[in-house]
Amino acid sequence: MKISAMREFLLLAANKNYSKTAEQLYMAQSALSRHIAAMEDELGVQLIQRTKNSFQLTEAGEIAAEGFEKILKQYQQTLNSIGALSSHVSGELRLGILYYDINDYVAVIRDAFHRCFPEVKLTLLSYQPEQQEQALLNGEIDAALSYVSFLDNSAVSVFPFLKTSFLVLFNKEHRFAASEEPIKVSELNGEKLLDIPVSHQIFDTKRQISQMLEENQISFAERIPVVNSDEVPMLLEETGAVYIAAMVNPKVYPDTVSWRLLEPDRYSGSISAVWKKGDNNPLLRVLISAIKIAYS
Repeated sequence: MKISAMREFLLLAANKNYSKTAEQLYMAQSALSRHIAAMEDELGVQLIQRTKNSFQLTEAGEIAAEGFEKILKQYQQTLNSIGALSSHVSGELRLGILYYDINDYVAVIRDAFHRCFPEVKLTLLSYQPEQQEQALLNGEIDAALSYVSFLDNSAVSVFPFLKTSFLVLFNKEHRFAASEEPIKVSELNGEKLLDIPVSHQIFDTKRQISQMLEENQISFAERIPVVNSDEVPMLLEETGAVYIAAMVNPKVYPDTVSWRLLEPDRYSGSISAVWKKGDNNPLLRVLISAIKIAYS
């Protein structure tokens, strides 16, 4: 059984809520349900007794939770011991991040980095996606943590560590607000679309979104260009359009914006560590080690 599956089960047991747990794990609720069902099949027992209005661990679920806690604690101690072997490494690593994610996955990696590699100075530099890409290519930062959908790029090396779903964002008055189920791509036909015109060299979610829409032969009533992604909430309210984002952190948007997953079982991207290909900076290996400790 994978360590990640144990983490998912323990978080679900603590939350007692599939929707909240799936959001915290950056995955679709249907995917979380499948993972728990696969775990129950592997163990041959029912772990969760769930009805529409209640959630309770079975006796086997309680035993599993206690056992998984012990396994994960020992696993973490082992990783920390291994990380300590590299604690003599020193220097500074300049890491570019997206400014709105500093309290989410970035914080987890930062904590692992400081705990296991205390002699390395980790400098976090916040950017918008297009600024982050230029900073990486210009050598202003050593590596970046970002959403990556198009990985075939000869300029950079990529280490994906967290799968992400695409979201459809819209104003609370939009027809999509009537349901919480994932949206099918076909349902976008005839909508107005907020469209970021720039196709980036590395962090190119636009390319994958375009391929997704072309594959499903989607036609929009109107494409409304967006220069700055910070304009999105205002434009959603003004135009009644939708916006497609490879964004796992919808909490950065105001209360006027709602969102639903976009066919998460068919389409996905990833959050990845990215650095210039051929860069032999030894601190990049330290970064990858910290990510593995945080997200193994």
